[in-house]
Amino acid sequence: MFEKEGKFIQKLVKKLNKIFLEGASEKMHKGQNDFVTDKDFACEEFLISQIKKHFPKDNIISEETNKGNTLSDRTWIIDPIDGTINYMNGLPECGIQVCFYAQGETQLACLSLPKLNEFYFAKNGNGAYLNGKQIVINKNVEIEDALITLGDGKAKNDIRKILNKKLLGTRYFGCSSFEFAKTASSSLAGYILITNNVWDYMPGMLLCKEAGATCLTTEFEGIVCSIAMCNENLAKFITRELKKIK
Repeated sequence: MFEKEGKFIQKLVKKLNKIFLEGASEKMHKGQNDFVTDKDFACEEFLISQIKKHFPKDNIISEETNKGNTLSDRTWIIDPIDGTINYMNGLPECGIQVCFYAQGETQLACLSLPKLNEFYFAKNGNGAYLNGKQIVINKNVEIEDALITLGDGKAKNDIRKILNKKLLGTRYFGCSSFEFAKTASSSLAGYILITNNVWDYMPGMLLCKEAGATCLTTEFEGIVCSIAMCNENLAKFITRELKKIK
């Protein structure tokens, strides 16, 4: 099921890597500490044009031009450049993430980290892959040995303060595609992301789930809290500690 869509999106995102690697020539303010570049728009325009050409009846949610659309059956969800500030400053922690939602679930996800030459793909029920090779998460991590990462959010510092007392440590990279990818490939033991933006969490949550992570969705101060951890014990610990901050 969804073989055509899976082949299509992998081919499309790989083509997009070339545009991504050209770098940005113009940047614009979106808000406080939030920017968009000409390449964000170029990448998004390319993806949307190709999706509309091959699947004209499908719905699209994208960060820059279609963020107000509602999730429905057969929806493509696009983050054309994730980690834009990193991208603008030449850092490798930036990427492209796209997923396809149908029949009430995320069915396909592509996360590409072009500057690292890493291409991740996941299909619901069929595993997670890095550059064509299946990846399976390392579950043998104790709480005191766990290095996890935290996404943006006003509660980030409060969460770090409480978790650093019991974990090996916490990190912040400012790029959800990178952080989900490194969790799925076991460089990190887990990721906590607090955001309502579906383009930030839906692709990576499928990737981590298919790699074997324990993935939970809850709420933190009324915002969606996506948790992907390498094992159930760590996931339970994280949810328990988060409740202490509410």
